[in-house]
Amino acid sequence: MRLIAYSSSEGGGMNGSYSSCDIAYTGDGRCRVQISSRAFHNQPTVNTRYYAEGLLEKLSNVCERYNVSSWEKLPERETFMYDAPSGSKTFTFEDGTRITLGSGKIYPEQANEMLQELYGLIRESRDYGVDLEITENAPFAMMSMGMMAGQPAPAKTKEAASPADGGASRVHGIERNEHTWAKYCSQCGAKFNENQKFCAECGCIRETFNKEN
Repeated sequence: MRLIAYSSSEGGGMNGSYSSCDIAYTGDGRCRVQISSRAFHNQPTVNTRYYAEGLLEKLSNVCERYNVSSWEKLPERETFMYDAPSGSKTFTFEDGTRITLGSGKIYPEQANEMLQELYGLIRESRDYGVDLEITENAPFAMMSMGMMAGQPAPAKTKEAASPADGGASRVHGIERNEHTWAKYCSQCGAKFNENQKFCAECGCIRETFNKEN
């Protein structure tokens, strides 16, 4: 079965690293590759885009040899590494079948071998790709500082002691005493896994609240 798109993303580690890859056909039939990567939370995200004719056909051949289109309903992992990055890889086939290998799943035995072949083909495509474009996005921390520039600091109240210091806090009129993690990223809305401290999508630090939130 022919592969028509491949995408992957990984992030959420303690150092704030992030990477993503999207390979798909454009409206005029060209094979477009878009890759974003960041090594650390306070570094810019480098975005690379180019066209690599024949790449999806090569990836499709690998998927066919390993019968990736049949890797549905993979079992869940029972344990997770604390503060380990999380990510996913999605394969879309021409009949609409979509296979996602998430970090919370147990992969088939031959999956690592298959993925290494795919990664090698994607790396090689840089050598024959055309119309290369490379841009950079400022680190999230710098963008946050820019958005806050010129804005007055919020007034402090007696109830504003940090929960991390063992004190109560009052946010939106609700007193909070018990510490807990936010379920969703406040910047992009992505859902956090149980042990994540950074957002896998945008690298934002996970917020903490209390049980009443």
